[in-house]
Amino acid sequence: MEGCPNVRSEMSSSADAACVWHSCAQGIEDHFLEQWHQKLHTNTTPADIAICESYIDFLHSGDGGHFWHSLWERGGLSREALATMDHPITGAPMNCKQAVID
Repeated sequence: MEGCPNVRSEMSSSADAACVWHSCAQGIEDHFLEQWHQKLHTNTTPADIAICESYIDFLHSGDGGHFWHSLWERGGLSREALATMDHPITGAPMNCKQAVID
């Protein structure tokens, strides 16, 4: 995606978070990223920063459990909390290493 900053360990805005989605999701069916992308378009909240940072932690670790642990530590959010948001996120994230720029 043109104009996207490099993916880094700290996100500063929902625009940065959208860049992660565009870096990974083109050509890959990932329900988590699709659901989160729709949420970002319609109802961006401070929780999206915790989701984004946790997703990046997950990409670096490659461990699916790390996403949920990081999400809880960073934002006090659980799988159930994501599933009950106005725009539910019910998918589990896929490891998309090509979105990480070292």
